[in-house]
Amino acid sequence: MVTSVSKPAVTAALLTALVALPSVSGDINYGTPEPEPVVVDSASDIEVDVRVPEDVNTTAEIERHDAVYRFRQSPEIRYEVYETPGATLKSVLEEDRKIFRLETPASTLVRGLDSSRKVFRFTGRDREDAVERMNSMTEDLEEMRQRVKNRITPDLDVKIVRSAAADVSERAIIENQDSREINLASWTLRNGEGDKYTFGEKRLDPDTVLRVYTASESEINGTEPAVHGTGVDWDQGDDEASLFNPEDVQIAGDSY
Repeated sequence: MVTSVSKPAVTAALLTALVALPSVSGDINYGTPEPEPVVVDSASDIEVDVRVPEDVNTTAEIERHDAVYRFRQSPEIRYEVYETPGATLKSVLEEDRKIFRLETPASTLVRGLDSSRKVFRFTGRDREDAVERMNSMTEDLEEMRQRVKNRITPDLDVKIVRSAAADVSERAIIENQDSREINLASWTLRNGEGDKYTFGEKRLDPDTVLRVYTASESEINGTEPAVHGTGVDWDQGDDEASLFNPEDVQIAGDSY
C-alpha cells in the first residue's frame, strides 16, 4: 500500500526521483525490481518517503540518442520520467491524483489534478515557454508509454482445440496477430486447474500460429510449427487456457 500524503500539508505531491533502472540502448528492458524508496516533493517542499509496493508489475526504460524515458508501474501507482538535454518531465498517476512536473534550468512547472482539484504552480522565467514545452514533452511521454504497453501486451490470441479422451490431438493454438515477432521465452500457458507449461526460446512471426500439444512429439503426426509434451491438458467439462507473459500478466485466454 502506498503511503498517503496529508492533503492539508501537501497540495500537489510530485514524483521527483525514480529508482535507477538498467539502461538498454534503443530497446525496452522490463522486469520485477526489488522495492526501493522514492522521494516525493510537494508544493510546500515537504519531502515524504514513499515505498513502492513489492507487487510492482513492470519497469521499463527506452533510451534514444536525445532522450531517456523511464516507466514504473504497480497496481496502485504509475511513475514516469522523460529526460532530455534541456528539460525533465516527471509524472505520477494514482487513483485520485495525476500530476506532471517539468524542470528546466530556468523554471519549474507543476500541473495536473489532485482529488479532482486542478493544480498549477510555476516558478522561474518564461511561463508561456514552460507550458508549451510541457505540452510537447507530454505528447512524447505518451508515445513512449504506448511503446512500452505494446511491448508488454502484444496482440496474441489463444484457442483450445478439444478432443475425445483417447485422441492425442488435443492442443492449444497461439496466434500472433501483432505486426512484429514475439519471443515466447519464459511465457507460460496454464489451464483452469493451475497446471502450466513454461516456454523456452520460441519465436512467432507476425500472422503465424503455434500449436501446443499435450501429447509428445512421437504421438503427433504433423510438420507445422508446434510444441509437444507440455503435460497441460484440458478437461472434457469446463476449462480454460491462459497465456501469461514473463511478468505474470495475462495476455490472452480461451474458455469453454
